[in-house]
Amino acid sequence: MLRLTPLRETTSGQELLKEERIDTLLNQIEVKFGISPEMAEKLTTELAQLDVTTLKALLRQLLRLETLEQLLVTRQFQRK
Repeated sequence: MLRLTPLRETTSGQELLKEERIDTLLNQIEVKFGISPEMAEKLTTELAQLDVTTLKALLRQLLRLETLEQLLVTRQFQRK
């Protein structure tokens, strides 16, 4: 019998999920806050250091935030 490993359990699957969450976060941040390409590049680097669970939490919190500064404070708190 062939047993398939769920995508979520594989390293490559986790990396794909992480990349998708980073892309989604950046798109939403760009639309909501109108950040510059330079800031988007910096955020990409910083977001890549976070785990998948933290990225998911940031996606959920982004809807409630009114300023980019609130996101930055939230992100720093989650990295500790």
